[in-house]
Amino acid sequence: MKKILSAALALVCVWFATPARAALPSGYTQLEYIESERGAYIDTGISYGKFVHDIQFTIDGQRNLLGCGVSDSMFWEATDADRFIFSSSSNGYILGNPANRNIVEFSINTTEASLTVGNDTRTHTHSSTSNRTYLLFALNGSTTYSALAKLYSLKVYNDSDVLIQDLVPAKRNSDGAVGLYDTVSGEFFENSGSGEFIAGPVVEIKIATTKYNETKFSPLNTALQNAISVVDSVVSNTITQAGRIATLQAQKQTRPNDIADDNEKCPAGKKCLLVEDASGTPHWYEIVEQYSRLPEGFTELQYVSNAANTYLDTGIIPTVDNVVMEMKVKPSTNSWYIWQNRDPSNSVIHGFSGANTGSKISFAFPNDSVATSTITRTGNILTMRSTMLNGQGKLYVHDDATNESDEQTIAYTFSAETLPYYLFGNQRSDTVNSGNVVYYAKMYMNDELVMDYIPAKRNRDGAIGFYDLASQSFKQANHGSFIAGPVAQ
Repeated sequence: MKKILSAALALVCVWFATPARAALPSGYTQLEYIESERGAYIDTGISYGKFVHDIQFTIDGQRNLLGCGVSDSMFWEATDADRFIFSSSSNGYILGNPANRNIVEFSINTTEASLTVGNDTRTHTHSSTSNRTYLLFALNGSTTYSALAKLYSLKVYNDSDVLIQDLVPAKRNSDGAVGLYDTVSGEFFENSGSGEFIAGPVVEIKIATTKYNETKFSPLNTALQNAISVVDSVVSNTITQAGRIATLQAQKQTRPNDIADDNEKCPAGKKCLLVEDASGTPHWYEIVEQYSRLPEGFTELQYVSNAANTYLDTGIIPTVDNVVMEMKVKPSTNSWYIWQNRDPSNSVIHGFSGANTGSKISFAFPNDSVATSTITRTGNILTMRSTMLNGQGKLYVHDDATNESDEQTIAYTFSAETLPYYLFGNQRSDTVNSGNVVYYAKMYMNDELVMDYIPAKRNRDGAIGFYDLASQSFKQANHGSFIAGPVAQ
């Protein structure tokens, strides 16, 4: 009932708040966004603060830079279709798609700066300070670098988190100039560079009359009063019930076995909830804690490891030049081929591998092109990701224990292959080292999820393997036996 009341109140707020959004003064037309051409930019006049953008980039192969200085971490950019770049440090980027509409927060003061996209934040310190002001759609100090983007809004806060600038896309009616109107200062910010700003659609503003509101809100008011009446009743009963349960808790909750009826006792070692029925009789109900992404009949595990000479043929063949492979793994201390295809003559190699103790993580791309990470395989838990697209391969490795990340890029020549991937091995021989641990494995081809392996146990016979969410099927070892890790919590 609380949700009903909240939803009703929220609807009332929305209906009455919308007319007040008229926002801009006479002489200006509010737009949904403004879109920049290369070379166009706006000088906010502010050097330090928290800049919160509602923004969407056009990715055309060129750099899109915004900031208040050319030094490291005084600017940020959206260059590729899969990341926001912040600094030159090894973890100086955030994965995401700049071509989508995102909320991007860039904060900077005299000692450090940070970039936040979604729930991911990167922070970087800097020793040199800049008195340059923050530019939208360009980089202050080198405006030859500009951005191609749509801006829906920009809010700027000082170090006390006070809103000092609220820029709204707008058109000045007197001359048709397109820019941003600051609702805090009343100032209209125009283009300070070359190029042009393109006006987005006009924001429609509807003004509701008193008669309209009375008519529209009459059923809502009735429903709201009914909801309030129901909530009042529920709250009253809850208060009474809470008092009774508190008494029961003080007397019985700490000694569940005092109940005479064995069927009413809380089972040993279990968590139970004590609830009183309408007649005042207390009852124990066992709390069942369960977590799984898998269908009934399977138990999700934290990981699966392999015994000696144990491998799995996935049956998936890399026939396209757009493949993404990702997995979380704890490698064994011996040489390993964790996810690979290779024929007995060793002429086809593709996948993750590592030679022996202390070796670096590597990924083999088509035609013997190999990218090798700087991350040393030490038996830590690693997240590994590779991408192939248009002759450019990327290998990304992250060490959970050290929080160290590395990315390598390599050129390759694509040729369609005929051999499927093996997990924990390859086709060259049946000799596979034991002790590799896999937490999950995913694969995309042409942006379609073709493999999503979750460690699992089949309950009816205790078989250990992986449940593939992509094909909705259970995969067991083609040779040898898998070893179960703990049940997922």
